[in-house]
This record gives sequence, C-alpha cells and structure tokens, in this order.
Amino acid sequence: MAALELAAKEAKVIDVALKYGYETPESFAKAFKRLHGISPTAARRPGISLKAFPRIAFQLLLPGDRDTDYKIVERKAFRVVGKAIKVSTKDGENFKRIPEFRMECNREGISEKLCNDF
Repeated sequence: MAALELAAKEAKVIDVALKYGYETPESFAKAFKRLHGISPTAARRPGISLKAFPRIAFQLLLPGDRDTDYKIVERKAFRVVGKAIKVSTKDGENFKRIPEFRMECNREGISEKLCNDF
C-alpha cells in the first residue's frame, strides 16, 4: 500500500513511513528497498515496477443446496492474535507439522494464554 501511495501521490516519504507504522524514514526506506529492490524515492519514477500485496480478505462459502439464514453485523475494530509457523506442502510436511504444532501450543499453554489474554 505504501509503494502504491508513493507512486501515485505526491506524499512525502516521511509521511508515508509514519502512516504505515515506521518510526523513522530510514527504517521505512531500508524495509522498502529490501522488498522492492529500490528506494522509496525511486518508486516515483515513471515505468518502475513494484510488488503488490493485496489486503487479506476472508471469504464465506455457503452450500447452495439448502436455505441458510444469515445476518451481516458491523462490529468495532478488533485485534486478531495467534502464533505463526511456516510449513511446506512438500512431501506432506504440513499434514505432520501442523498437528504437532497444535499439540505443542496446547502442551506449553500457549493456546490457553491466547484464549484467556485476548
């Protein structure tokens, strides 16, 4: 989003850095260059290609073979918390590692802490 804003608008790098949660323009520039391979200032040049990461979206699928009652409710902003793990689908690693990860979280009390603290 920051890259698109820099490319499309006349926003100052410092303003974009602060808007997207960076403490300094330097830390923003370092992260930007690591991701895009160019500086934030260079992103303003015509014809520059930037990487795009769409916002996360959730999709609700409802089976079409029966009536389903639903209601869309607006809620205040909320925080989503969790514990991350990176796994591969190669050789079915995900089918082994994810259940192990869940048991580990339960055994170490992480699951309970996440449910109780948030």
